[in-house]
Amino acid sequence: MVGLLEHGHNAHTHNRDRIDIISSVIDSTNGGASRRRILLRTGLSSTQFKRYVAFLVQSGYIEVEEDNRQKIYRATEKGIALLQVYNNIRELLQ
Repeated sequence: MVGLLEHGHNAHTHNRDRIDIISSVIDSTNGGASRRRILLRTGLSSTQFKRYVAFLVQSGYIEVEEDNRQKIYRATEKGIALLQVYNNIRELLQ
């Protein structure tokens, strides 16, 4: 599945803005993802992961499901909508 942030966005760049990190976490959970997959795709530390995921779950942008004792993180409709708006703004600014 092609992510919504595929046009030249490098998830592993340093000094990313908060919205870039938020959008990369949401994008990595589109279709469901384990903690490990999110960490690999976003380049976040474990501490950053906990902070951003807690914020995104509390805000309703992603949800957490238990699957055979493993947590699966999944983007919600609200999260997908945020990605679409974010991508539209990025395109306008190019």
